[in-house]
Amino acid sequence: MRSNQKLSIMFWLFRQKIDKSNRAPIYIRLTIDGMEKDMSSGRKVEPKHWDEKTKRDRGDSQEARENNKKIDEIRRNLELHFDILRSQYEVVTPTMLKNSFLGKPGGYSKSGHLFFLQSGHILRSKVAT
Repeated sequence: MRSNQKLSIMFWLFRQKIDKSNRAPIYIRLTIDGMEKDMSSGRKVEPKHWDEKTKRDRGDSQEARENNKKIDEIRRNLELHFDILRSQYEVVTPTMLKNSFLGKPGGYSKSGHLFFLQSGHILRSKVAT
């Protein structure tokens, strides 16, 4: 089954959660056919270094390079998880994508296998019934 659903991945700065070191978490908004789900990227940046247009850390530090590398990696992995889920289900929701990406239950195939990604490799394990 291959659906015609569209995925949008947007990174944004959660300015309301600025910590004591003046860094805000970088969040991800997953949108699939108008349905949205937010999740944390696990990275932080000073708001003055966040580029609202490019949705990247424009700082010149090692941390800025790591943040941008992580943003690229997360985007690639989310797109891969979305493709896997689309091949297994008629309808994929943002929650399903988030759970699959995080390795949580919710990305099951009809054959009872759980798919998840680890270090860029698709792994399949039989779910105990």
